[in-house]
Amino acid sequence: MELINEQVKNSEAVLSVKDLIYKYPLSEKNVLNGINVEFHSGEKTAVLGSNGAGKTTFFNIISGLINGYSGSIKLYGNEINSMKRTEIAKKLALVPQKHEPMFPYTVKDFILMGRYAHMGALGIPSSTGGNRNRRNKVF
Repeated sequence: MELINEQVKNSEAVLSVKDLIYKYPLSEKNVLNGINVEFHSGEKTAVLGSNGAGKTTFFNIISGLINGYSGSIKLYGNEINSMKRTEIAKKLALVPQKHEPMFPYTVKDFILMGRYAHMGALGIPSSTGGNRNRRNKVF
């Protein structure tokens, strides 16, 4: 797996990965071995690799969906494995490469599901997440 990233100077890392090592359960070989990368607001990054290189596993780990890794993953300076799922969801979104929905969702419905962590009771926008004029930074 190869990470190509256009560095943005003078900005704090949104997501920092240090010495990330992961192997699948029952496997003897690491699929990710010593990954070190920082993602900054406003930069463009490409993650390249052949089939089975660990790209999807990498994204699932940094989004908090897979545990059992060694190393450090920090989202806005907070270790991701110490954060609640709702905290992660408010700051990081993952669109899977393959999604087979049980219902015929529209693109709009699918995107709105990503706003769930920002909604209050009964799907009412909360005071912190419902501001339509505020745009979240995307890295």
